[in-house]
Amino acid sequence: MNRIQLDQNWRDMENTAGQRGLEACLATEPETTAGQLLRGIARFDSADWKGALEDFEVVLKAEPENRVAALHCSLAAWKTGDSARALACLKNAHPFPHDGFVRRFLEVFWPLRFEEAELRAFMPVTDPPEIPLIARAREAPPERKASFVAKLMDAAMGAISQEEYGRALALASAAVHLAPENEDCVSIYAALSLQSGRPEQARVACEKYLEDLLANYSDSKVQALLPDSAFISFWAMSLHEAGEHRAALAVLSRVRPEGPEDYRANLVAGLCWMMMGEKNRARECLDVALGAFFLDSWELVVEPFIQRVLGWMERSQEFEGKRPAENSSS
Repeated sequence: MNRIQLDQNWRDMENTAGQRGLEACLATEPETTAGQLLRGIARFDSADWKGALEDFEVVLKAEPENRVAALHCSLAAWKTGDSARALACLKNAHPFPHDGFVRRFLEVFWPLRFEEAELRAFMPVTDPPEIPLIARAREAPPERKASFVAKLMDAAMGAISQEEYGRALALASAAVHLAPENEDCVSIYAALSLQSGRPEQARVACEKYLEDLLANYSDSKVQALLPDSAFISFWAMSLHEAGEHRAALAVLSRVRPEGPEDYRANLVAGLCWMMMGEKNRARECLDVALGAFFLDSWELVVEPFIQRVLGWMERSQEFEGKRPAENSSS
């Protein structure tokens, strides 16, 4: 298989409209490590986990530093039940060399967030001791509420910058308690709740804000005060985390037409479509979130999730060893 054929087959495999590259790679005996890698990916995409793992192992034996092969070897090893090999290869593959490989990683591991509570959080959070500012805010008279809300949010942002996420969440929670009608407070509190693996708290705050908005203002005023895209995306993410993917997509339908630069909305939409098995639609959205806005999505979701997966797999090795394999072709 020459270089031109390899490149064409790769493009055809990445093109969700056709199967020519997949079929060609499955039918061809590779002559190079690149061809072996491509055939392994084709086998992986056709759910032949065992055959794919054999191809990736051949590539890694010849090219131990090949991160593309290492990532796919990790995914195939996980699918065949060898969590120790999956962990070792995942460590060698990180950081991933291309957004397309991030998409493959998410397809394999993101569903585990709905099975493993430990993977729900993106950042370590411990409940902080009593914070004096919060205690004072609880006793604040109505005329000083706005002042205390501003102080609480300033302190929360400072805690975020110092990576004191538990403290930040406590401060933002106090601010939302004082001012549930403040969209900025609710957005930051929702974001922190989602990051700490507490999506139900984010959802309650977002929906309380919207209920108050509808109850307290006329239709014309509500239209003018509708939340911005960040708020909508955080609300949609809380629905997605609850397994309500279609509801999340309905919420996102308002903001995604604003343009591809809304990477948060595209990221959440892509994850929703992925969980619903709509791979083509998922790819359309994730191509935006993991393309031009790769760094934003990487810092917001992907890298923290990879670190959680690595930690979870390492701890699992202590008492599980191998995991049950999924169905694989022989």
